[in-house]
Amino acid sequence: MRLALLGATGPTGRELVRQGLEAGHVLAALARRPAELDDLRGPGLEVVRGDARSEEPMARLLEGADAVLSALGPRRGEAEALPLIARRLVREMSRSEVARLIWLTRTAVHDPQDRPRPGHGMALALARLYGRQILADTVAAATEVRSSDRDWTLVRAGRLTDGPATGRAQGAHLGLGARSRVSRADVAAFLLAQVGAETWLRRMPVVSGGS
Repeated sequence: MRLALLGATGPTGRELVRQGLEAGHVLAALARRPAELDDLRGPGLEVVRGDARSEEPMARLLEGADAVLSALGPRRGEAEALPLIARRLVREMSRSEVARLIWLTRTAVHDPQDRPRPGHGMALALARLYGRQILADTVAAATEVRSSDRDWTLVRAGRLTDGPATGRAQGAHLGLGARSRVSRADVAAFLLAQVGAETWLRRMPVVSGGS
């Protein structure tokens, strides 16, 4: 499959590139600084230079894509950029007739099916205190995806680690089997597994890995 990637130069995005190429996918990755992906270059990877906030590179990224995967996160000093990108992406996907969207977000995004424990409420309060804008942008971007007409899955992750892939990445809801920590490698594996799956279509799983 041909997969369009956003956030490919970040730690989780790089895992996405590695695993996507290993799985035999053809990848198109949007990057402001393409040189950051030079060590991953190969025949299955096309790097599109540009900013996700701009229309023209986004349109080029989506040409021929079967699905879009995003590992983008909000950045300090770029307030409201993430929801803007989500809005533009959904619009361009509609124009390009690309239906499938897998968007990585955080457990701060609430799902009515969650059964959070007290510790989660404390973590959320700290996030509001020390990263109010980041939290607001994360939630706003997820809302843009969730309210779209695309075949979306919002994959939520807790605390990310640099551990290896366990081969046991799975989805659940807060308080119903999801763990608070997960490796970036397991997150990437779960994101890729959603491309051809419908289990979590228009749903918001929290991704967990093996212990």
